[in-house]
Amino acid sequence: MADEQPELAAARAHALSCTRCPELAASRTQVVWGTGAEDADVLVVGAAPGAGEDVLGRPLVGQARELLDRLLFASG
Repeated sequence: MADEQPELAAARAHALSCTRCPELAASRTQVVWGTGAEDADVLVVGAAPGAGEDVLGRPLVGQARELLDRLLFASG
């Protein structure tokens, strides 16, 4: 992600190599990092990634994404 701010890029690099939770580090297939614009007006923070998120490497996929989309649309 070449256009990331230096602090965000450093946080991402740290997360990608983090092994402080040995069981999680051993069981994940990849680190799920956020998506979207760095200067967005809204930040959505989800719970720990599930199996679908781990496989795709994206947060909030499947039913969780569908629900979030409906809630955001309903809120305008």
